[in-house]
Amino acid sequence: MSNRQALFLNFDIKAQPDEVTCGPTCLHALYKYYRDDIGLKDVIQEVKSLKSGGTLAVMLGNHALQRGYKAHLYTYTLNVFDPSWVFVLNA
Repeated sequence: MSNRQALFLNFDIKAQPDEVTCGPTCLHALYKYYRDDIGLKDVIQEVKSLKSGGTLAVMLGNHALQRGYKAHLYTYTLNVFDPSWVFVLNA
């Protein structure tokens, strides 16, 4: 059995303003948890999105990296893996 323990954080997640901003809304809650002063509207505008709407984890991770956070992405399918992630780390 693993020695890992579950970690529960008390996030204050606002209601997402529409059906395609769940990712940026959750990312905003993470920022607020760490007392990073950025508005939800700013996060939604700054996070790149798909033409059809919505985001991928790599888009959220890129935004977090640009704000100085560390981020790890785990993929279970190579169909959605974005190799550009590696280049952001070296920027």
